[in-house]
Amino acid sequence: MKNKIVTYLILIFSAIALMSNRANAQENMPRNYMELRQERVKLDGEQTDLGLIKSGLEIRTKILMTEKESIALEHASLKPAFTEYARRKMDYDRNCVAHTFDLNNPGEVQAESDCKQEKAWLEKSFGSLTERKTKIDQRDADYKSTLTQLKIELAAYQVKRDAWQVKNNAWQTNKEILIRRLAQDAVYTFKDQGIRDWITANVKYEIRKNPGEQEMLSPWVGGNSQLIFTDRFLKESTAMQENLMAFESGKLFMTLMKGRVLNNGKTLESWFNDYSGRHNSFIWSMKEAKHKSVGLSSLGDIDKESLFGYVFRAQVLGLGQPTDPKSRMEWEISMKEFRIAICQIIK
Repeated sequence: MKNKIVTYLILIFSAIALMSNRANAQENMPRNYMELRQERVKLDGEQTDLGLIKSGLEIRTKILMTEKESIALEHASLKPAFTEYARRKMDYDRNCVAHTFDLNNPGEVQAESDCKQEKAWLEKSFGSLTERKTKIDQRDADYKSTLTQLKIELAAYQVKRDAWQVKNNAWQTNKEILIRRLAQDAVYTFKDQGIRDWITANVKYEIRKNPGEQEMLSPWVGGNSQLIFTDRFLKESTAMQENLMAFESGKLFMTLMKGRVLNNGKTLESWFNDYSGRHNSFIWSMKEAKHKSVGLSSLGDIDKESLFGYVFRAQVLGLGQPTDPKSRMEWEISMKEFRIAICQIIK
């Protein structure tokens, strides 16, 4: 009955805790990276505390199981002793209690003496066995009481662990929402409405959860029209987020659209091979060009998709032109050619 009451109370507390934490998770959704990070630190601290509680409970469980085995062995050792006592008690009752001794017979006198010794042994043995059994029964009662308390603490730990899991899942959800929001905010800064519409319609965002990837620069181009994001994206400045979104969106654009045919009959890939050959120096200038005082000079990507991405970034962010008149004219010509090619594909 007691165990049923404990189980019932635990189920009630678990339900209340889970509903409360879900409500709090929705009401307290982080608004920015710093708030999200502070919540992560708090959750990590709670997880460490839960780990210590779990370790303590596991140690106590092992100790309790050892005690259970020891009590079982003690109980087992009593059985042959009580069996021996019962056998000798039955013999004593038959040979001594139910017998009338003839003290004029020397043999009967010796038998009476033996019976007295056996009686003394039986009384001593019974007292010893009773004492041992009492101690074992007390140990068993203590074991059962401790086991009940341990079950209550284990249940309380499970409630806390489940509540932590709810909060952790909410944190993961909030992180993904924040990353998607910041990524979309970056796209909204793009100057070209057609490009913005194309990204919204065609690009999917995937948020990686692998701990080993969280410090990798992101996003990067994945399969299935995806841009892959990690926690690192949250740590970048707004300017860097916009730079990376423009650059990686350009790489993905080339990956997905390279087979599309332009008005001149060439595919986008074939056209860009010719374009990059004619404007190679300007592509590197576009890589170095800064958006809100931040450029991509630290990147070492030189593959075809990356070269396209550098130009794409310059186009969608409207990067500043060179001050030299001749260079500025060539810049404008190259950018116009690029815009015309893109427009022919996404129109």
